[in-house]
Amino acid sequence: MGEPALTVIMSVYNGAKHLPEAIESILNQTFGEFRFVIVDDGSTDETGTILDDYARKDQRLVVVHQKNAGLTTTLNRIIATTDGELIARMDGDDISLPHRFEKQIAKLRSTPDCIVVGCWFQVITENGTPVREYVFPDNHRILTHNLHRGVNCYAHGSVIMRRKVFSDMGFSYRFRHGQDFDLWLRLSERGRLGLVEDVLYKRRDHNKSISRAVLPQRSALMKLMLLLADERKKHGRELSNWAESEEEVLRTVPLWTEKEIEAYDKFLKVRRLLCAGENRKARIILSTLGEKMSNYSNLAVARYISYFPGFITGPLLRLRDRINSRRLFMRNL
Repeated sequence: MGEPALTVIMSVYNGAKHLPEAIESILNQTFGEFRFVIVDDGSTDETGTILDDYARKDQRLVVVHQKNAGLTTTLNRIIATTDGELIARMDGDDISLPHRFEKQIAKLRSTPDCIVVGCWFQVITENGTPVREYVFPDNHRILTHNLHRGVNCYAHGSVIMRRKVFSDMGFSYRFRHGQDFDLWLRLSERGRLGLVEDVLYKRRDHNKSISRAVLPQRSALMKLMLLLADERKKHGRELSNWAESEEEVLRTVPLWTEKEIEAYDKFLKVRRLLCAGENRKARIILSTLGEKMSNYSNLAVARYISYFPGFITGPLLRLRDRINSRRLFMRNL
């Protein structure tokens, strides 16, 4: 019996807390004919044990243990070992809804020129509380336009790609941070981008100091990726050496300090409290931020809102988020 048409790939580093939920969400897909390759990327928590337990229970799982190599290197290694027609991504702390694979594969089969398909996705907190939804129309031109504006239309773990992207077309992941954004930009120049207009994925946004610390570098690298896309458009190739340019960014752009990370996380917590109508708690946190958040232009707005009754502002802010998501969708039509 040959390899299934679909290979699901996941790399996990110290993700034990949410890993069972992520794995279960894949094993419980309505489309169940796949090979699920999970790499334990040098974890020091219970990740390896959890993966081995699941592999013993379900023959679709293939677990690989390795020294820490980072996401980019690990994904390229996994892809090099796959032979299936389709490659699905999944992240170890997110959730795929049951019909995700079924609907995405149907989309790919009905549109042969589509080389990657994502879906609408919902951002959730550490505890699974919905924060907002990201919706874009299934339109290659609009998706590409947003990418060139610096807007990532896909949650990385939510996509399915044709394997020919990495074989016939010769693509691979690049960059230490934001590697998916670079890949979407390059793919948009070679084939059609697609999207299922349904929320099929939940991306968890939690307070990991490491991921928070690299936000300035990630932002600078995204600007570099857009510059490289501009070069390809104007000259038919990249004039800059992406690897040397990346090293320059990583060397010159400092990581956030613990105080900057703390201030950023507090601001996110304020936003969640205001949406929940807990304005007094939000106001207390806002009073501690001071100059540490001076670069956030909407801090004054949050402070102003916090003085209104929560039973009014909470529902209004939640409604605003829903309207903004739908307005983004309509504006892009």
